[in-house]
Amino acid sequence: MNEIVPILQIPSTFMLFLAPPGWGKTSLLLDLYQNFDFKIIYLSPLRAIAEEFYNRFPKKNNVFKLNKKIECQEVIKKFHAGKKAFLITTCELLDDDTIQNLARDRRQTFFIFDEFHLIYYWGESFRDKLWETYLAVCNTGFSVLGLSATMDLTIYEKLQNDLLLGMEHFYLLNLGNQKLKRAPVNNHLYYFKKIFSRRFLYEMNHNTQSTYLFFCRYRKSVEFWVQFFKRKKINVLGCVGGKAQEFMEELRENPNPRCIFATSVLGHGVNLPSITKIFIDYEEVNWDFYIQMVGRGGRFGEDFELYGFNSNLFISKKCQLLSFFKAFMFDILYLRVRDNLGYRHGKQGRGIVNPQSGSGR
Repeated sequence: MNEIVPILQIPSTFMLFLAPPGWGKTSLLLDLYQNFDFKIIYLSPLRAIAEEFYNRFPKKNNVFKLNKKIECQEVIKKFHAGKKAFLITTCELLDDDTIQNLARDRRQTFFIFDEFHLIYYWGESFRDKLWETYLAVCNTGFSVLGLSATMDLTIYEKLQNDLLLGMEHFYLLNLGNQKLKRAPVNNHLYYFKKIFSRRFLYEMNHNTQSTYLFFCRYRKSVEFWVQFFKRKKINVLGCVGGKAQEFMEELRENPNPRCIFATSVLGHGVNLPSITKIFIDYEEVNWDFYIQMVGRGGRFGEDFELYGFNSNLFISKKCQLLSFFKAFMFDILYLRVRDNLGYRHGKQGRGIVNPQSGSGR
């Protein structure tokens, strides 16, 4: 931390901090605020993460949480009043005027973007406000700290090019990009969806003392599984995009569900109870998202198992087997044709013995 602080005091500086899921990046922010006199604006892509982070502060003195735009001006005044303050909010609640209002003392104020990889994955697709807020902050001279567990090389190269337009300095602190703090003790891979589903149902019926995490590709799949098990009177929870904060409230009331069904939204930064088995029922081609999902397990030092489904891997192996079989049959056909041609031309053909005369013809 002593090495990070002098860098963040340089105006117009961007630092990307990469560390495995569960490493303790947000805990580092608590130490930063307690030990140094700074004004920090923490921006989260999910309200649930912002709410959870706010609750982690043992004392709320000069720690503010912005929940609605109507509260913005009042909260900003309180934020400016103290020498040391911490503002927690989401990108959607900050507009350009608010960011300019925060720019009174750039040397003692810096921004933190948590789950920074989502700025590019979500901000350039369906949540453009993430991208707009990120660009607005980078073009006001603030120093910025981006936190993430994953950063694909293509995204990293695009980040470097984008920062040339708005930031003067760039630093990378890489303590483990796209790596797991704790790998699964067993990795089970299934090639057929029905076998994968039967295995999951078997685990749900036989191991009832732990919490599982089941990732679905679609919201409808989450709804289906939740309704299925609730009809069986089994304690489960579900989480989909836009409902993460509601899910966290349900989890506080029900801290030990039998299984949690979710889309990939739950793979990004939300702290969950101890997870012993993770099921991913689709082929996740994005390595960043895959690491984030698998990283939900083992966060308290416990062992966990991973169950995955990948029909493409089976198809590729099947294609390799078919290619080998075709090549093998082609070799046999080639040898037979060669032998037949040799026989016709009297060169290397096999001699046929006449059993009556004993002579070859």
